[in-house]
Parts: sequence; C-alpha cells; structure tokens
Amino acid sequence: MGLKRLLVYGSRGSLGSVCTAYFKSNNFWICTVDFKENPNADLSIVIPDSGTSIEQHSVIHKKLIENLAEYKLDAIICVAGGWAGGNASSKGKILFKTVLPFQPK
Repeated sequence: MGLKRLLVYGSRGSLGSVCTAYFKSNNFWICTVDFKENPNADLSIVIPDSGTSIEQHSVIHKKLIENLAEYKLDAIICVAGGWAGGNASSKGKILFKTVLPFQPK
C-alpha cells in the first residue's frame, strides 16, 4: 500500500503538535504548514509573517508543488486557529489572537 502522506496545517500549536507526533509515530510521512518550523516534520513549510493571505498562499502552493509534485496526500488536517487561551465561559475575554482577513481574488 505504501507510505501514507499527511499535511498538517497549524502544526506548531498545542493540537497541531500532538497530531503531528501521533501520525509520525504511526509511520506517516508528514508535511507541516505554520508560521514556525516544525522539527518533527518530513517537510516543514514556514508561512512568511508578512504579505497578504494571497501572497502567503502562493508561497505554500509553490513549496507543495516543488516537494509533492509526484505524490498525492492521503489526508489534510487543519488545526490552525489562533487560540490565545482562556475559558470560553468567561465574559469579556479575548480567546483568539487574530483572524486572518478574507481576501478574495
């Protein structure tokens, strides 16, 4: 059947790092995408801090094409969220760091 290939988007947060470790321990080939490098990944794509979401998408897309052109992914897991911590039942607390603005073409 061959090696399973997985992309984890948001791999450096709490949930993303656990997902990456779990699938890596189960012999998956892992590509990660986040604002910081993931040392546990077979391929770690770092999103540039600057630029629009469209420009960031272009960087990610280019690196995926360069590295995965001959392969298909078995799954894509998105666990990116910008969570800043806190209790959802607390009033007046900001629970999310940022939300990227939607920028259509």
